[in-house]
Amino acid sequence: MRISGGNQKSRVALACVVVAALIVGVPKSATSQAVAQSTGVVEAQLQRAETAWRSGASMLEAKARVDRVLDMHPDHGEALRLRSFINLSMRSVEEAFADAVRAVEALPEDAGAHVAFVEAARLSGRNYRASEALDRALSLLDSSLDYHLRLSWNALQLEHFDHAESLARVALQAHPEEPGPYYQLARVFQATDREGDAVLTLKRGFERRVLSWSAIEGDALLNEYTSHEALQPFRKR
Repeated sequence: MRISGGNQKSRVALACVVVAALIVGVPKSATSQAVAQSTGVVEAQLQRAETAWRSGASMLEAKARVDRVLDMHPDHGEALRLRSFINLSMRSVEEAFADAVRAVEALPEDAGAHVAFVEAARLSGRNYRASEALDRALSLLDSSLDYHLRLSWNALQLEHFDHAESLARVALQAHPEEPGPYYQLARVFQATDREGDAVLTLKRGFERRVLSWSAIEGDALLNEYTSHEALQPFRKR
């Protein structure tokens, strides 16, 4: 059927009115509310994923939640950073490295993204890239205990002993009530043949009642000190 010129113009005009109504007629408050709801959903998924990851209860749940976020927002920096750490915990090293590369691209000033990159690069055998990224990560660190200890451990494995010691000392100074910095600083001393300093560090941790004898026994680097005379008074605690 042929459409007359007048009818054609009327239909075009009507379509323009409908489109204009769709564009202009949606209240800004409704748009803002939709964006806020979407943001809230993403934040909730990431928070639950991080809780599951840190608790160690369910890595698969943690990964599934982050995957949902990245299905919606493929370049979401925080999600990429978190999935990199989750993949590291699951020993999916290449996947962790791929996520860390993208996380650093999305969040070039984020310390955690660079810490994930250093660890994933080292574990995947890319030690040169890990060492290169170490300085960048150091320059971005905030007061996070977790990042200081992770980076100290990776620096130790890369044999950057000065960085490893400095990071562990800063962590201990800032968090003397936490056991992690004592263990890590003692490991650095053990790796650099400073038994006296290692034992003294552990002794101080025991005196503050923050260390566990069983943790030292189960540590591949520190268990050699369980027979040291200076630590025997703490064996039964």
